[in-house]
Formats: sequence, C-alpha cells, structure tokens
Amino acid sequence: MRLRLSEKPAEWRKFTWSSAAAVTLFTVLAWWRGRVSAAVPLGIAPAALALALGAWRRPGWFRGFYRAGRTVGHWIGRVVGTVLLAVLFCVVLVPLGLAMRMAGQDPLRLKRDPGARSYWLTARPPGDFNRMF
Repeated sequence: MRLRLSEKPAEWRKFTWSSAAAVTLFTVLAWWRGRVSAAVPLGIAPAALALALGAWRRPGWFRGFYRAGRTVGHWIGRVVGTVLLAVLFCVVLVPLGLAMRMAGQDPLRLKRDPGARSYWLTARPPGDFNRMF
C-alpha cells in the first residue's frame, strides 16, 4: 500500500499542532507522575507554543516535518498491525481451532465420508430481497 501525503498547508499545520500538543501533554503527564523535574514542562511548553505559532504563520516550513512524521507513522503502523494480527492469530484462532478439532466439530465439512454418493449441498431457497440483512 502506497502512502499518500497531502500537499495542503492546512494539513501540515494540523500535523504540527497535534505533534506540539502531544509532546506537551506527555511532558506534563510525566511531570505529574514524578518522572521528570518541573523545569522540563516549563521548557517544553514555550517551545511547543513557538512551534504552533510558527506553523500558524508559515506552514510551508513544516512540510518536511509533516512528510517525515507521516512516513514514520505509516511504517510503524504497518509493523505493529502485522505483529498484532500474528499475535491474535496465534493466541485466539489457533487454540480455538484446536479446541474445535478436539471436540469433533467440522464446520467446514472437511472430513471425507467414503459412503457418500456426492458432497453437493442443495442451495437454500431465495428469501425476501427487501430484508437481506
């Protein structure tokens, strides 16, 4: 899947504002939990404000920041999504399939019946098309 980046200054501005807000929020939360000293949020907040004001006045300056941030975020999302799907498969679906197999269930009808003349299943009659779901 190819990443599509916006070439609109409004998008660059929004990305910079949200990044400045996120950095400020995480810094304040770290200070509140006692992870950093009080001087850190007092230094980060004016820098984030200056960044936000700069993005408001000159969004073109932040085009590279937008492109780099979106590209890194895209690839992190791809990796994390793949890992989470693999974990979900291994933790949920594989044990569920093994439990169903041990219980003797065969929802896909994969077991062969040597005495069967045919494996054809007759279709259900069509229902009312106005109430399909």
